[in-house]
Amino acid sequence: MSKHESISAQHISRRTFVSGSGALVLGVGFLGCASDGTRSPQLAKASDDAIARTPAPSSIEPEFAPDAFVRIGSDDIVTVIAKHFEMGQGPYTGLSTLVADELDADWSRVRVEAAPADREKYANLHWGVQGTGGSSAIANAYYQMRNAGAAARQMLVEAAAETWGVDAKEIRVSRGVVSHPASERSARFGELVEAASRRPLPEKPRLKSPEEFIYIGHEMPRIDSVEKSTGQAMFALDHFRDDMLTAVVERPPKFGAKVASFDATQAEATPGVVAVREVPEGVAVYAANTWSAIKGRRALSVEWNDDAAEKRSSEEIMAHFRKEAETPGIDAARRGDAVAAIEAAGKRRDTYVSEAEYSFPFLAHASMEPLDALIENDPESDGVLVTYGCQGPGRDHGAIASTLGLPLEKVRIANQLAGGSFGRRSQHDSHFPKEIAHVFTAQPGPASERRPTKIMWTREDDIRGGYYRPIVAHRLSGAMGRDGTLLGWNQTIAGQSWYKGTPAEARMKNGIDPTVVEGANNLAYATDDLLVTQKLLDTGVPILWWRSVGHTHTGFAVEVFID
Repeated sequence: MSKHESISAQHISRRTFVSGSGALVLGVGFLGCASDGTRSPQLAKASDDAIARTPAPSSIEPEFAPDAFVRIGSDDIVTVIAKHFEMGQGPYTGLSTLVADELDADWSRVRVEAAPADREKYANLHWGVQGTGGSSAIANAYYQMRNAGAAARQMLVEAAAETWGVDAKEIRVSRGVVSHPASERSARFGELVEAASRRPLPEKPRLKSPEEFIYIGHEMPRIDSVEKSTGQAMFALDHFRDDMLTAVVERPPKFGAKVASFDATQAEATPGVVAVREVPEGVAVYAANTWSAIKGRRALSVEWNDDAAEKRSSEEIMAHFRKEAETPGIDAARRGDAVAAIEAAGKRRDTYVSEAEYSFPFLAHASMEPLDALIENDPESDGVLVTYGCQGPGRDHGAIASTLGLPLEKVRIANQLAGGSFGRRSQHDSHFPKEIAHVFTAQPGPASERRPTKIMWTREDDIRGGYYRPIVAHRLSGAMGRDGTLLGWNQTIAGQSWYKGTPAEARMKNGIDPTVVEGANNLAYATDDLLVTQKLLDTGVPILWWRSVGHTHTGFAVEVFID
């Protein structure tokens, strides 16, 4: 499929596919597999050599994402359905490794597809909803994916044993080939899938012991590297439709501002511009292509209502946080009497006493790929199909559906590779998914005639209108003996809360946001006298987790102060 071709309009049901092609579709804990119709691209072969050895996928390969974790086709292709989002950190390779090892698959024939949005079937087991983050992908899916591979292997072995009339214990599996050494018979996975698909799903398949691993724990070639390196990998940006509109949004220059009025005369006169509409996020410009949309946006004249906007500069906000850090907040950790211990140490000659302040600015995620998505009417679900890199389907699915006024089953998400994210695509308020829905519904014409619309953020949009790691100020004082003994530690952290005002606020105890003080309230250095306090301050700047969350600033402050 060309990178500019649309998703296939043909959808094959699981029952039709299994009966017609003899594929083994395996779901762990889910015996039924619903035809969802979502197609994700098959990702890269393991290496150039693997490409040369691997036959082209057969025309009967399924074009649907089942509620399963493993699919094996009659062409020997093993497809892993990955419930975790690939933004460059490697879960596609990691999850596939777990399945392939237990399955004893030929790595060159392993592919991966993104799971559809389905929080019940593809939930992050740590969170209970579908999403990727917190370094949890492999941790929560480790046994789940290994069980999927082991169950598929057992079904193939039992199918071979039944076909050959031999004891299953005498069967061996290696690199995608099932064999019976005593009778010198063997079969490829693809030759056994029809018989294996009729086998019952094993409840407790045998898992390998670590000494049996052939892939797990070993360096593996990234499963997506070749296609990414050759430009074959599909990102949301690579999807196009006939009669597609491209939309960009003019957003307020101050956070919290709203549109007061706008003049679209010059924008609408720009060649290629189709329409200009107000949306909750600002003013959307629809055009025949991205460049026309950007030129039309530049020609807009917008008056903004700044009444509820954050009007302070970054410098002014930082000065406020630094001032607040000069006095203690609420206790995040208290042991002994740090203030008295540090004061007493200052009167001795065999100690070092120090004070320091560390301040941290707002930081943008600056992912390689800015936000983008394609939304269109979807005959398959009688609703909409949204094609984009989605870090949190469990959250975004509901946000899009509620914004459009549709039930969940009428919203499908075709998840794509993403050029980075690290939190940027997992907003607690789903602001981008809501914007996708708002821009789609605001375009001219009746709902049934809405044109496929690609919503684009530019790099400038992302830097000045995204979500940020908040400003934080640390004030520390401490004392250390010349023998290296830490005699006292007093630290105040003035920051903005990730949890406050979100469902996660329930995790705050006694007003403490653990993601603000982590790495400080559980100080790694031993001392009998410790005081860490927290001050949570509000700004109008939207914030979000940023890679390692609190440790991005506490780690620096603590370690530099120790030095």
